[in-house]
Amino acid sequence: MATLPEFLDLGERDGLFEYLLTWCSLELLLKQRNAEGRGLFRFMGADEVQHPERGKILTAESPSEVVEIFFERFNDADEFSLDKIFDRPWFLITGNMARVFQSYSEAVDFQFLRNSGWRHSKINRMKSIHQDNETSLIAFNFSRLSKEDHEIYRADATHLLIYRASGWKIKTVFINGEMTLSLD
Repeated sequence: MATLPEFLDLGERDGLFEYLLTWCSLELLLKQRNAEGRGLFRFMGADEVQHPERGKILTAESPSEVVEIFFERFNDADEFSLDKIFDRPWFLITGNMARVFQSYSEAVDFQFLRNSGWRHSKINRMKSIHQDNETSLIAFNFSRLSKEDHEIYRADATHLLIYRASGWKIKTVFINGEMTLSLD
């Protein structure tokens, strides 16, 4: 039985319905994958593969590595690689709003972030909350930094990852509070 993680603070629980809907959808997806005999789990280190257009790109085999690579690719503003890290569709839950996207590049506007003073982001701390052969929940705190390395934003976040044939993918991003990636 899936339960709300203890660390998830939804304030007045306005976002509870969206969270439960996302969680239940994921549970059904995982049951389907089990019935199809998929979801083999491999634990290996990050590896580089040759991409025909982009050269060497880093691939991850552990959920924590996916989160670390996400920040590397975010700092590079590499929308192509970010799209490969996320499942389709994926969910963004911030404050009391839940949104559905087909790709990460659909959600982010790097020029908007640069105009807001952002230069790069960093993980301050990260903790694995749960991991099995098919799902992983990684909680972390991160900061956005300005060109002068001043912290301009800090938040607690959680990534729900699922294991696909091509590796771990980010399915849902929970942000404790408000966050903007674009004007939308």
